Amino acid sequence: MCPFRAGVCENKNIEELIARLAEKLKYTSGKKQYGYLKAPLKALVNQIVDELAKDERVTELYSSWYEMRNEVLSTYVDKLPPPLPLSQQKEFKSIKNMVIAEALNIGSHHFTFEPDEEQNISIEDDGDITAATTYFEKSAKLGNVNAQYMLGRIYLESDSEHENVEKALQWLGKAADNGNAPAQYAMAKLYLTGNHLEKDAVKAVELFTKSAEQGNQYAQYALGKLYLLGHDVRQDKETAVHWLSAAAAQGNIYAKFLLERMDSFKDPSILLAATRLMHHLGNIFREEYQKAFGNPLIQVDRKLRKKLIEKKLAQGHAYNDHAPHQSY
Repeated sequence: MCPFRAGVCENKNIEELIARLAEKLKYTSGKKQYGYLKAPLKALVNQIVDELAKDERVTELYSSWYEMRNEVLSTYVDKLPPPLPLSQQKEFKSIKNMVIAEALNIGSHHFTFEPDEEQNISIEDDGDITAATTYFEKSAKLGNVNAQYMLGRIYLESDSEHENVEKALQWLGKAADNGNAPAQYAMAKLYLTGNHLEKDAVKAVELFTKSAEQGNQYAQYALGKLYLLGHDVRQDKETAVHWLSAAAAQGNIYAKFLLERMDSFKDPSILLAATRLMHHLGNIFREEYQKAFGNPLIQVDRKLRKKLIEKKLAQGHAYNDHAPHQSY
């Protein structure tokens, strides 16, 4: 469950706050994680998180999460704790370090990728992973280029063990060499970020271009943004417009967003920072829901609460009247 896939989040307050945080972190020594920051910087991070919480989609999700959480808590306590701001809720504390990571990327002019969900592969059950791996491996060895790509992605996303990473690079590289556009895009991202491979911007642009020329909208968008920023390539607005327009024509919302703001003086990475943070937050909400609804202990809690309610009703209590705690 992720409610933030349907559009771009434009929030000028977040743009200003994260730009300020990026600037301040440039002159901050020591470990740049939330727990190590001084109080003024922590307050700034909290302000960004609470600004995210003002979005109506987050408000709705946070309210639903609180309702779910209180359903469990009400089994054990008479008085429920008051709602806390999102920045103060420990279950969502990981978003704070994501805010810091975004600011650091902006401050160091690192290229940022917006979420490209259609490229994601989500296989959560170990049995499903094994079955999928077996199926795609047989097909990949027979030369099926799409199976080679899928197998590479499964190995890349299943975990970060060295052996699986090596297999991922092997199959993604083979698929890319065989002309698979998604594989070319995936390998380009790895070369550009230096993740699992030595950074090679020239190779990355070469692969982005091959993928983009085959119509991959994510590669088209990445190329357009690269040329717009002039990061790792010579800045070229005309080429940027060409590729962003190609991606926008395929419905890429980020390309359309940047084209509409070509004359903005702001770094596109800042313009889209709120969108990336909303995506991260959406993933955290999804994980929290999975922990709750997918956890057998929660089912036990619900059964226990039902029994307690039935017992109270039998004793003449209102269903929402909490019996006093017993001392042991």
